[in-house]
Amino acid sequence: MSTIKVNAIQTTSSKPILNSTGSILQVVQTIKTNNFSTTTSGSDTWVDITGLSASITPSSTNSKILIFTEIQGGGLGTYYTLCSFRWTRNSSALTGALGDTRAGWFRATAGFQRASFDSNSSFRCNMTYLDSPGSTALQTYQVQGQAESSGFVINRTANDNGSQVYSATAASSITLLEVSA
Repeated sequence: MSTIKVNAIQTTSSKPILNSTGSILQVVQTIKTNNFSTTTSGSDTWVDITGLSASITPSSTNSKILIFTEIQGGGLGTYYTLCSFRWTRNSSALTGALGDTRAGWFRATAGFQRASFDSNSSFRCNMTYLDSPGSTALQTYQVQGQAESSGFVINRTANDNGSQVYSATAASSITLLEVSA
């Protein structure tokens, strides 16, 4: 096996090719294909979505972590159910990715609302955020959800009736990209 050692590799305009600002240094992804459900509900009651987390160890304290999350799911209950989602990093909420503080409201990153009496619908929720952990220690990003009433499901419809032709399972994911700064 051969080894090549150089001081730098640059473009013709003298910009570094490897580890230059904005370069993607590593990618980690978790795909959740199985179902998840919880009947936990209530304003600002957050639940970890089992199997929807990913861990990454930044190579520099200056690195950024670009987070992409796609969630498919639905709200339980019989009326309009608001389902909200957010991330935690090492068990603490990523407050920079949350909506503004407002009296009487909880803060979330994104969400969807189930239509009244429509238990056969599921909804897609996408979230993106550029985080700055400022550390080279392992960073674990967990997706959490909450529903205003009755709970929520992930990767299926609220009506878990597989005998209907429009019933389908789905996949949700979280992807982490380390971006050099």
